[in-house]
Amino acid sequence: RYAEAAAFNFEQGRFENAENHYREILKFAPDHVETLCNLGVIKIRLNELEQAKAEFEKAIAVDETHSRCQFMLGVTLFHLSELDDSIAALNKSIELDAKNADYHHFLGVVHLERADWSGAETALQSALDLRPRFPDAHYNLAALKLRLTPPDIEAAQRHYLNAKKQGLTPNERMERRFKNAEVPAKANFTTPPAS
Repeated sequence: RYAEAAAFNFEQGRFENAENHYREILKFAPDHVETLCNLGVIKIRLNELEQAKAEFEKAIAVDETHSRCQFMLGVTLFHLSELDDSIAALNKSIELDAKNADYHHFLGVVHLERADWSGAETALQSALDLRPRFPDAHYNLAALKLRLTPPDIEAAQRHYLNAKKQGLTPNERMERRFKNAEVPAKANFTTPPAS
């Protein structure tokens, strides 16, 4: 009953109500990993990142093999600018579920933030190997290719066009760069939503 109510309230954007229902579940099952993980997601939605981190860490203390909790911890740590710890958690999520393209993609985003072009390219390409129709991964590879010295304009255009074909909203700045054949000093990349 509480789980259904929590899920319904979450879907309706009533995160505080959902949290209350999840807390009721924990009274009966304090080590329920999914509930702890869901509380972490709620805390992200409420922009309470330190509490989100604590909830994911509790869940992982119960079951360190829960790939979604490891991933969400990595996402939270990224938003807290704890990039090395974010990479460690994301690598753990990939170790546990290597076929999840989202995990690889977000790892690529963290490497982009660190200006680790090699790590970013490896992770983003892994995401595309798993899911070739992944517009954000194509876009982020386009942004990466533009940041290289020298920039790889051809590869950047190819990935950007793939992203657009797959439904990504055109980026006016990127369009202008390719149209004018300018070499940008810095291309923006997209950050996936927290959940």
